Amino acid sequence: SKSGLSQEEKEHRLAVTKGIKADYDLIIENVDRKKEDDHPASSPASSIITASLLLDKIVSDLRQVIVKEGKADVLIYGGVRKVSGRPAMPDAHSLVIALLEDIRQNPESWPPEFTLTPEQLNVEVIDEDEPALRQAAKGFHRPTFFDFLKSSFSLKPDMLKRYFTQKTVGRTNSYQVKDVVRKFIRITPIANLAEFTPAKGRKYDLIIYNFVEY
Repeated sequence: SKSGLSQEEKEHRLAVTKGIKADYDLIIENVDRKKEDDHPASSPASSIITASLLLDKIVSDLRQVIVKEGKADVLIYGGVRKVSGRPAMPDAHSLVIALLEDIRQNPESWPPEFTLTPEQLNVEVIDEDEPALRQAAKGFHRPTFFDFLKSSFSLKPDMLKRYFTQKTVGRTNSYQVKDVVRKFIRITPIANLAEFTPAKGRKYDLIIYNFVEY
């Protein structure tokens, strides 16, 4: 659980991140100043990457890395968020969808007839809460998640069909992220995020660092 972090634990997490910052081309910190459970259903974007940052910076940088180096590795640290009370990983799903849409909408920026594969994009999501991590990896989102997609991608019906399958979970109308997105994401449960360090020699092109302040 991310709740009840002591000041020492929060400072250690920041120290871990800053200590390996030289190994990353870009580091992003998402800081929530209230408990995740308190995010209102009407504003899911409060806990995920802003649309402008995703489109103006992240996609552009990762595109350059993939085209130049042949692959990009992304780490999402503390990647499970609660959106409308449900464990989800909207940062990971939004990032992959943004890249896939960039390939569709800006083919001139990519190699001819380019198709993105999991070997070229690896998104690793780590979190302490293993049950929540595994539930989030299934990719279920309530309709409120699409408020963010509408603001960032001008969401259209064909895009909804391309990346999501509409399903009913219990009495709740939901959308599940399709495998075309989920296949790029690898989950790693970890006992203590504060003690996380990358494997020796492992470098990432992007780290998205999520934590909660209390």
